[in-house]
Amino acid sequence: MVGSRNFNLKFSLIVLFIIYAAFVVRAYIAIDPDFPWRVRSGNLYLESGIPKTDPFSYTMPSFPWVDHAWLQSILFAVLLGVIGKLGLSIIYATLAFAAALIPYRIFAKNQSGKTESSWQMSFLLILALTLLFPFSGVRVQVMSWFLFSVLVALVFQDKLWSKFSRFLPFYFLAWANLHGGVASGLMFLAAVFAVRTASKRELNLKDLAILIASITATLINPYGVGLWREIFSSISDPSLRWSITEWMPGIAMMDLSLAALLAFSIFFTVKYWKKISYELTAASILFLAMGVLSRRHLPLWVLIAVPLIGKALGIFYDEIKIIKGAKEKLGIVAKIAFFSSIGIFIFQGILAMADARYISENTFYPKDAVSYLKANPRTGEIFSDYGWGGYLILNLPEKKVFIDGRMPSWKWDTNEKSESTSAFEDYKGILSGFFYFRQQFAKHEINTVLLPIARGDNIYGLLGDKFVTLFRNGKEIYRYDLVKQLEKEGWIKEYEDQVAVIYSRP
Repeated sequence: MVGSRNFNLKFSLIVLFIIYAAFVVRAYIAIDPDFPWRVRSGNLYLESGIPKTDPFSYTMPSFPWVDHAWLQSILFAVLLGVIGKLGLSIIYATLAFAAALIPYRIFAKNQSGKTESSWQMSFLLILALTLLFPFSGVRVQVMSWFLFSVLVALVFQDKLWSKFSRFLPFYFLAWANLHGGVASGLMFLAAVFAVRTASKRELNLKDLAILIASITATLINPYGVGLWREIFSSISDPSLRWSITEWMPGIAMMDLSLAALLAFSIFFTVKYWKKISYELTAASILFLAMGVLSRRHLPLWVLIAVPLIGKALGIFYDEIKIIKGAKEKLGIVAKIAFFSSIGIFIFQGILAMADARYISENTFYPKDAVSYLKANPRTGEIFSDYGWGGYLILNLPEKKVFIDGRMPSWKWDTNEKSESTSAFEDYKGILSGFFYFRQQFAKHEINTVLLPIARGDNIYGLLGDKFVTLFRNGKEIYRYDLVKQLEKEGWIKEYEDQVAVIYSRP
């Protein structure tokens, strides 16, 4: 029996190591659209400090500069030169893996305190990692996953809370300079304190002081309150949920691990709501609602769902272990759950790896077209694809961009006639025909257009996910109208390869 348990444990560890390796590979293959501009920003900070206004776009150059992950931008720039993309991939894969592992190890216990660390509980960890996998990579969001996970463990462990809670303001100070996800951490902390106060009908002044001090500490950053203006501009912008894939509602995401975790979460919340802490339940409901509104919050929800489900499974285990033959039956069910979770990871992992290959440098980004532009310098500005803006910032630094991933929520009234009040709205208008391109091109002196060749072979297209395709690659529908109009007005197709096409004004 002991030998069988050891074998199962070793097998589950092997599976988890393979999953970790998959995280590393995916992070190495895929290039997040924000990664290149963050590398260049990090180098800029090291060379000349943090700029006051946007140094990279010609559409909104006077817009106040706020990089809510400026420390990570520096880390990207420094570490890329020291350990390369592979080293960064290992670091951020480790952070993502640890984000799921920490709450699993702490909360997957029975009432007696024994950790169920074998394959009997590891299916829960595998499901959590499966959900995190398509969001993972060398991305600044991953740091917030890790910090959020540590915060969850701290808040719900009395010994850790009593020992380290006084240091939370310093924790949030660091978080505020590492990523804007600090807002989610403060929201979680405030929700837990509010429910705790309501359930005990007593205000804990120490908790209140910690929360106020933590909020105040986030103002210690290069932008002061400007950091929160940037965060709120993204959170409160409803247009993002229908324009940017990652900001779309979670209900649009097809993921078997999400379905499984959601089913477990709902079942055990209903069954054991009196035995699971109200704070944990309330936090799970809050972040599930946030995930429904925007899929980018689902990784944070799963980091709360793991403790909730793990705690409930521990209670369930203690309830049935006294029943004769229950342990044997539980072992069978655990094996089914374990191998089912592996199957789910394989299925979802194939899709996520295919998408990672799609956004690699050689298949998604205009690598050869940029080389051509370098060899043939431009007069005037270049209009290009939203998803390529960050790549151009790093790899074609001599030219500024129309738009990139930093700018969807940038909106302001400006007296500068040569600048946009919203580059993202102008961008969508050009591609849709709502804003006649000639007007915008004249305003910004655009003489070159760099656009993607029509692609239908990404994984979303293969699955027929029209809802996602409409907003991810669906802009090609509009782009073809723009191309036809360019050709109609005599623009010259100067360059074309398998990824990109360049048109120039005659």
